[in-house]
Amino acid sequence: MVRDSDRPLEMDLLLILAVFMVILGMLMFGARSEHFPLSEDSIYGLSLVLFGFDAMTIGKTPFGDVRRSWVVLAIGLSVASLGMIVCFIPHVLTRLARISVGFLLLAGGFGRVLQLFAADDRARSWMREGGVLAQMAFASALAYLLRIAAGVALLAPGFVNLRWTWALFLAFGASLLYSAWALRRVSMDRPEAAREDVSPAAGHGWLDYAELPLSLANLLLTGALLILQGVLLFPVGVGLLPYSADGLFGLMLVLMAIQAMALGATPLGELKRPTSMLLVGLSFAGLGIVASIVPGLMTEWLRILIAVLNVGNGAKLLLQTYRRLTSKRAGAGHSASAVGALNATITAVGALTIVFGVAMLFPDILPLPVIAVLSILMGLAIFLLVTLLRSQAPLEPKPA
Repeated sequence: MVRDSDRPLEMDLLLILAVFMVILGMLMFGARSEHFPLSEDSIYGLSLVLFGFDAMTIGKTPFGDVRRSWVVLAIGLSVASLGMIVCFIPHVLTRLARISVGFLLLAGGFGRVLQLFAADDRARSWMREGGVLAQMAFASALAYLLRIAAGVALLAPGFVNLRWTWALFLAFGASLLYSAWALRRVSMDRPEAAREDVSPAAGHGWLDYAELPLSLANLLLTGALLILQGVLLFPVGVGLLPYSADGLFGLMLVLMAIQAMALGATPLGELKRPTSMLLVGLSFAGLGIVASIVPGLMTEWLRILIAVLNVGNGAKLLLQTYRRLTSKRAGAGHSASAVGALNATITAVGALTIVFGVAMLFPDILPLPVIAVLSILMGLAIFLLVTLLRSQAPLEPKPA
């Protein structure tokens, strides 16, 4: 039996993708009556972000499981960054994003089906074992086949208006929920079968195994989002590019939800990934997905929510730094310069996060160019923090 804090990370990511597809199917059904529009850019952008995040965290690519090398990490970050741009700069890269997502679903579905049935330790072995492993084999095959069908539908022109496409994406989401349930059952009854192989196998340079915890992978995505946002706000401010606040706010909330689900990280502190946090994370992710896909539905409300969450996260970081500075054991065994650099960086990130949250809460308090610079500085500070935490892992702040 596994505890909630030991449940497979893949299960949480499957649930996020499942909720996305179920909500997408439901919204597509509602959009058939033309009561509200759908943002295709946010659909494609969120898909790319989730694909990239899977590759960065657990080596799950649309084409199958791979060793999480630095190359895979870089590709995952690039795919996720493209998704971020598509989310908050609409109508510019729509066609590229649609083809990319359709290709990743279609070709990736074929690749995963082949891997599932060709590998000796996958479906054939699971079917012989029977029980929950047989259920996982069936759930995986169903999800991959529906993934292929979703890719075909996505590559068809005007897929949002196809009569029955909503049912296909709803079924795909349901199959992912079934896969997550089967994986949970396997992790409870056969934990050794659900455990990921994270062995840092041989590699050289960029092919080396990327020892990057999920917490730092999530920080990388957040830093990339802030830098991209800051850079793009300059042409947005002079009218050279369109801008979607819904896509940006929705994406931010989804990333925060993933952080809460997978890490138990909240503005109030870190929890041990209880089931209640899973439900809270899925609820917030669903809210962000709906806000992104249906423009104008919750823009102002979501802006206030994310502003408050940013202020809370920044205050938490400052409080953690203060407690580290007042702790006699802080930085024991490490040089004073290393401890100082880490504490200074965490303080900077916390302070910038609070300022950014206040600027979101009161949109007219700072001019747009200042907000753009602030966003870039936050992203760069987060990248520096990731570098310091990787090189000084024992110094990583612990929850209070």
